[in-house]
Amino acid sequence: MQTYKSMIIEKPDNIDWNRLAYVFYATGPAKLFPLLVNVRQLRKINTKAKIHVICSFDVDQEIEDKEENLKLVKIVKLLRHTYSAELEKFEVIKSKFDSDSTYWSDCFTKLHSFSLTQYDRIIYLDSDSIIRKRMDQLFFLPPALLAAPLNYVEHPEWQPPVVMASATDMNKDDLPPVPLEYTIPIKDTYTTLIGIEANFGPDFFWSLYSTLPSIESALDLFPALNLGSYVMVIMPDKTAYEWIYKKVEEKKMEEYDMEIINSVWKMSDLVDHNQYTRTLDPSRTATGIGGEEEEGEVPVQNEWLRVSSVPSLLLIPHAPYALLSGEFRKPLSEHNAYLITPPDFGYLTGSVPMLSIQRALKNGISYKNIDDVVDLYPEVPYWDWAWRFDFEGNALPVKELMSDIDIDMLMQANKNTETEELAKRDFDDIDYDDVMTTGMGVDKFGWDGKKIAENAMYIHWSDWPLGKPWEFEGESYEQIVNSKDQQGPNSLFTKMADEAVFKCTEEASTLFSSINTEEYSKASQLLQKERKFAARVCEESVEAWKDIYREYWSIVKDVIEDIHSV
Repeated sequence: MQTYKSMIIEKPDNIDWNRLAYVFYATGPAKLFPLLVNVRQLRKINTKAKIHVICSFDVDQEIEDKEENLKLVKIVKLLRHTYSAELEKFEVIKSKFDSDSTYWSDCFTKLHSFSLTQYDRIIYLDSDSIIRKRMDQLFFLPPALLAAPLNYVEHPEWQPPVVMASATDMNKDDLPPVPLEYTIPIKDTYTTLIGIEANFGPDFFWSLYSTLPSIESALDLFPALNLGSYVMVIMPDKTAYEWIYKKVEEKKMEEYDMEIINSVWKMSDLVDHNQYTRTLDPSRTATGIGGEEEEGEVPVQNEWLRVSSVPSLLLIPHAPYALLSGEFRKPLSEHNAYLITPPDFGYLTGSVPMLSIQRALKNGISYKNIDDVVDLYPEVPYWDWAWRFDFEGNALPVKELMSDIDIDMLMQANKNTETEELAKRDFDDIDYDDVMTTGMGVDKFGWDGKKIAENAMYIHWSDWPLGKPWEFEGESYEQIVNSKDQQGPNSLFTKMADEAVFKCTEEASTLFSSINTEEYSKASQLLQKERKFAARVCEESVEAWKDIYREYWSIVKDVIEDIHSV
């Protein structure tokens, strides 16, 4: 985000937005509606980039159904004229299997994205999603043939949290990372390289590469980690496109777009060979890495992308760029795979402790900030530190977790005026929206469904057996937005929400009930409060899931009005 901001402020003339594009694909008239929703979102957030739609059908065809034909004409007009999207027809990329279902075989159409060499870089997005915030910063990632998130759904089997009396219960040389350990290298990189706002050319990005963490340790443990293909940042390349096309022709029966991408970019092979040599357009020249511009020479626009040697693969974080809507319906401890970074996947196969349990066993709230917690609970991994600290790293006082004994403990621990006032505060008056910020602070650690949803820039719909939100089974999108049911337009939506709250709460209750508190004074009472707090978090997480759908339906209603107005 900072390189994007610095580029548009310091070197706006070096950015050629005509050679940067968002790309979607559509395989039939019905697929244009959700695509229109996201194109509209991109224009609403004022992207300067081009928008390119790959179509495997003729958008100007005439459909026999007059009503559907009129709707198609209006949607195409909106895309082309109102939102300045380019619609281009491509032939469907066919495999050798005639038995491939139309739904999945059509998904190969997205792979045409790699052939769009008129652009220096594209951001490919599946349209069965919701774009919620600006994503232009992805154009300013360090150059790489492909940048994509991990498919975190395929994480190793996680283990239930355990009860540990102290860090001695674990190997001290192999503890999960705590928040400070996680943020220090990021802050160091920002301070020494990004924050100085200088030299945003190829040299800068190669310097940035050297500070990025390697995925090698994760691949040593899990060589089969796969990429997600529903959001990809691509530097189009003819040779890479030819590889992909050939892979589709030779694919196995049950392989589709994600398998194709992972067969070309096999991460275990890229650890030692993550370099790709490109053939650049001779009509556009750049000075090259470390080169000098001749006097009077006009700088090549997007010069940071005009390099002949680039890494083949760069990973982008699934938070906040590749969140799956179904994540909000999971039990609390199952969010670990979403929250952690690739090098930390290994900890999921072992049992790691929960902060809520550890603080109960250590008799209450005796920490005031993250520094205290690092010393008190060195065995707790950063992804379990949910909802407990503000942006500055100070512990948030939560009424449900504070007993009279806890308040006395705080006041005895530190008798200064600030602590006394903290102890006397009416916790019902705390505005949690105010104290929990959305910056790159510690509030990002741990699962807080509401904040995760607020920070998400792109959310992919993944709520089977629930249908896609623009058209549930048997209902058109007009029927959905006109539904009088405030919870959702059909019973399955409400049923899935209720089941999610029940399963999440039941998991938390079972976990806390399984702890033997006989050896720990006061632990039983505090565990009851933790259980209540966990239940609240479960409800808030599912409510965030509902809110995302409601937000989408509100946008759909506006889009329908746009269509009717054409």
